[in-house]
Amino acid sequence: MTKNLSPNLDIARQFLQLISSGWNEVGDDLSMELRALGNRSLSLRFNPEKEEEVAATLESAVQLNASGSNIHITVNPAGPFTPDCKARALKDNNIVAATASFIDADERGIADNLPDNALVKPSRVVEREIIDLVSINSKKAQWELISNKPSNPL
Repeated sequence: MTKNLSPNLDIARQFLQLISSGWNEVGDDLSMELRALGNRSLSLRFNPEKEEEVAATLESAVQLNASGSNIHITVNPAGPFTPDCKARALKDNNIVAATASFIDADERGIADNLPDNALVKPSRVVEREIIDLVSINSKKAQWELISNKPSNPL
């Protein structure tokens, strides 16, 4: 049985702040993309430094997720940010720097061994249990690629 959880917008805000905290080393007025895949596929660009844009994007994410869309977000900065590109999906050439990298491990054994077997230890690991027909441990490992960025756990 799948367990439905209510979205926690405070944690989502914390994540957006954390993942974009080193972007000032890359440039100004950069953007992220929230992509909803499903019946109502949609791409929303927003500046993670602007609270009103973050709030509006997170509210949209809640509504899109409730309608059955899968929600994804870019973790690397895109630019330049212009209002006319807010509803266009990002392309690879829109990404201006690689500031973070993630690995998502959902298979048994791989998730358990991921942090210990990585050549470079991840900056943080998020662990969750997926409860469906079979209980699975899942881990997401994040590597921060900006060297002087503080590593703060969520």
